[in-house]
Amino acid sequence: MEKTALQQGLEQLDREVLARFIVELAASDGEVARRAEALTLRGAPGLLAKVLRGQLSGFRRGRRLVPYGESFAFASRLGAWVEEVETGLLDERPGVAAELLEGFIRLDTKIFGRVDDSSGAVGDAFHHASKLFLQALGRLPPSPERADRIRALHEDNDYGVRDSLLDHIAHALDESEIRRLVEQYRERAIRADDGGEHYDGLTARVAIKQLAWALRDAELLEESVRLGSPEPNHLQRREMAAAHLKFGSAERAVELLKGTQYVDLLIDALSAVGDADGAVEARRRRFEATLDVAHLNEYRESLPSSERDAAAEWALSLVDDDRPVAPALELLLALDRREAAERLAVRRGGEMQDVFYTRLRDLGDRAIDAECPVIAVVCLRLLVEQILDAGRTKAYGYARRYCGRLERIETALTDRRGLSSHADFMASLRERHGRKHSFWRPLDAR
Repeated sequence: MEKTALQQGLEQLDREVLARFIVELAASDGEVARRAEALTLRGAPGLLAKVLRGQLSGFRRGRRLVPYGESFAFASRLGAWVEEVETGLLDERPGVAAELLEGFIRLDTKIFGRVDDSSGAVGDAFHHASKLFLQALGRLPPSPERADRIRALHEDNDYGVRDSLLDHIAHALDESEIRRLVEQYRERAIRADDGGEHYDGLTARVAIKQLAWALRDAELLEESVRLGSPEPNHLQRREMAAAHLKFGSAERAVELLKGTQYVDLLIDALSAVGDADGAVEARRRRFEATLDVAHLNEYRESLPSSERDAAAEWALSLVDDDRPVAPALELLLALDRREAAERLAVRRGGEMQDVFYTRLRDLGDRAIDAECPVIAVVCLRLLVEQILDAGRTKAYGYARRYCGRLERIETALTDRRGLSSHADFMASLRERHGRKHSFWRPLDAR
């Protein structure tokens, strides 16, 4: 990492000058004092552990509510404590590090009960502590106690920040130990479901799924899903297929994805098993369903060059009044059917009122680039109407800018294809939104 100018400057200072500066700073800032003390004890792990235990007790005793605005500084304090354990104890005293980190992780309920962690910054400190706890256990001699500690710590995962204990469990346990944990969770899931304790069954199945990812075992992941859903829904089939595609059987992924809407993943699976024709057909069906230009390009690129023009003509044949107008216009512009695109925009432009703002804006820009001013006019008018209809006062400047572009396009427009004039549009706009003076005053003053 390249040194900053500040770091270079500090390194050139006399040691006594720098030490005096840190002492003065620590006198006025408790956090600096705590970190400076921990820094001086990195060569004395026993003393450092004592200091860190004291700070941990301070976190435990805390009662004051921490609002959102202060949560980042509080998260920084927690993160600094975790980092001191990592740098000062993890290698030298892994057993002590594990003990401290376990105590820290068990504070999650107390801390989240008084902190507004909407940003997730405090949660990040706990995720990091969980990973380090596993690394510390992994440095200890193998024993059944390690798996028991992890499982017991994971039990009270009310805030979800202990998920990392299973996600990264391979840092601490070998495969045989993890599979013994799987068996324990499997028995718990079956027992809970049989007894009607659905939440306990759910948490056990989720734990098995996390362990399956840690083991890179797609069949185990599929089992974890089917324990609760013998007939998985499409989303669950997608999850199972993704696991098989990543570290299982691509053939099984294809089976799971057939009949679902996850065509992108199906194409990857078909390609992985060497079914080029199947992948081409899946790309064709994906485009047919969406009329998306990017999907058409992928489909055409997968064809022999001699068949690509015919594929473009076939794509054009799909454009009719039953298809959504925005992707149809984008397709016509991409295939250079400008006249057809302009006629469609005039005939069905009103249907684009609900098209998302940025898509409408981009379509208008694309129309200008393609020298299709009629489409640009339709899009710009809709943008102005969207802003005024919603009363988005902060966007009135954009609406006035669009009106200026409309006026400039009007002067160069030779064939309206049935569009009303700019003057008529502005008159209609004033009739409907005449009382929005903050929009009209700057426009009239030009």
